[in-house]
Amino acid sequence: MVVSNKSIIDHIPCFLKDCERKGFSIHTQKNYQSYLNKFKIWLKDTKKENIKPHELTSQDISNYRVFLSDYNVDLKTNKILKKLTQNYYLVALRALLSYFSTKDYSSLPANKVELHKVIKAIEKSCTHLSRFVKNYRYKTEEKIIELKV
Repeated sequence: MVVSNKSIIDHIPCFLKDCERKGFSIHTQKNYQSYLNKFKIWLKDTKKENIKPHELTSQDISNYRVFLSDYNVDLKTNKILKKLTQNYYLVALRALLSYFSTKDYSSLPANKVELHKVIKAIEKSCTHLSRFVKNYRYKTEEKIIELKV
């Protein structure tokens, strides 16, 4: 592993170029850029804008998670970000850390960035989908009955 002399912030454009080279969709690239911009803001706010990949600690990740959960507001809704949305930010950070590993830069392993458990959100989505399907079937059966009469 090589110790990089570039800051994490300076690596982000290279990471995004690598995503493009690997054929990631434009949508994924834009999302990663957006999510990592929030990470850059956090780094600057915490006076860590010059932190190198090998200097990032588990405590830094923990502090960033607190930032996402307590202080970060969704500009569209003016509400604190949901755990599922926070996970998108954390996944982008994981991807950046995986990039460091791929390039043999010494850094925190990507698996040190734990995601929130969002089982309830998934269950809720499944419940909504199930209701939709039942409602659709009912309406479809209703139309079939109407045609038979």
